[in-house]
Amino acid sequence: MKHESALKHEQAFPVQHPCEGMPPNRVEVILSVYGAESDLRRVLVGYLRQTDSEFSLALADDGSGPGVERLAGEFADCGLSIRHLWHEDRGFRRARILNRAIGTSEADYVIFSDGDCIPCRRFVRDHMEWAEAGRFICGRRVMLGEELSGAILDRRADAARLENPGRLLLGEARGQLRRAWVGVRQPRILSRLLSRKRRGLWGCNTSVWMHDIVRVNGFNNAFEGWGYEDIDFERRLLAAGLRPKALRGRGAVYHLYHPSHSSQINEQRYADETDRSRVEAASGLRETLAERD
Repeated sequence: MKHESALKHEQAFPVQHPCEGMPPNRVEVILSVYGAESDLRRVLVGYLRQTDSEFSLALADDGSGPGVERLAGEFADCGLSIRHLWHEDRGFRRARILNRAIGTSEADYVIFSDGDCIPCRRFVRDHMEWAEAGRFICGRRVMLGEELSGAILDRRADAARLENPGRLLLGEARGQLRRAWVGVRQPRILSRLLSRKRRGLWGCNTSVWMHDIVRVNGFNNAFEGWGYEDIDFERRLLAAGLRPKALRGRGAVYHLYHPSHSSQINEQRYADETDRSRVEAASGLRETLAERD
């Protein structure tokens, strides 16, 4: 149990951010996963290929069978610093398992993504370089079509080759993917200019200082079922005085195809939240950790 490492960050929000002028020291990527071991295998290969190896990986498992745990062990043997957190499958409880992963992390900076999103080779490094006190990073995703996703999963296509701008643009022209421009890497100066335009938070590609996650009490456990837990998380980060920082022209992920989900229940739950100035989740990180004691 290491939840004390997260809770020690909890204190009154100071005038000066405690990470002001500091680069991330300990970085962890937290992946929300549920089954889909074939997708996850390709994603973990993407983390083996990262240009920066100074990070750990946590699989926040929302009730999968034993296959995900076996994959974690397999990739640990390949050199990934990886841990697996699991709770019983009682429906879509992504917020709660993310809180467990956060509360047992020793990182001071957390990158969030999903088990169906293959990272570009500089994904971790780009988030680390973009990190800034008082800001949370909002990255983007390239949407892969069903046919191309299938080819990647059965190894008829290599996801790493998608980082070639020509292949990306050709893939979009052929209808194999969408949002090719997200994956086209830009020079640093141009990327900084493009990133001035505000973009919203996507849970499959975002990063936040641990201090700030604890400040807002993590994710809201009330969001059970698909969707809106990320939107609620962003709203409370903004209410805490943090500002979004877009990551464009860098740090892309490649989202493997799956059918879309309905979010009507959580959309209504979000709409029913009357206190838009609320910073802390009423039932979030602290409450999740207390359940385990």
